[in-house]
Amino acid sequence: MGLTCRTLKLVEEEFISSFTKLMGTAVVDLPCPNVDVIRNGPYLSYQQRCLLIIPITDQEIVTAMEGLALDKTPGIDGFPVEFFTKHCTTVKEDVLFLLEK
Repeated sequence: MGLTCRTLKLVEEEFISSFTKLMGTAVVDLPCPNVDVIRNGPYLSYQQRCLLIIPITDQEIVTAMEGLALDKTPGIDGFPVEFFTKHCTTVKEDVLFLLEK
């Protein structure tokens, strides 16, 4: 059983403590990356870079949605993936229209 926070100060301290643990700690010094690896390491070819900017097809969007966990909410509308998959024929055009914006 956990501690019950009965004062505003205890709630504030518990909130800050909980989220500080989730966020981790700050790093003071970041190591410098190896310059040789950056200059001579692997990189994307021109063809690979071009593939990153091709338009996404409607089928790719539908396939991505089908791969999501059914109990998760992909957007701010609050509807779970299960809603979109069960009612795909009804909402498909609206979803694709919103994603194209």
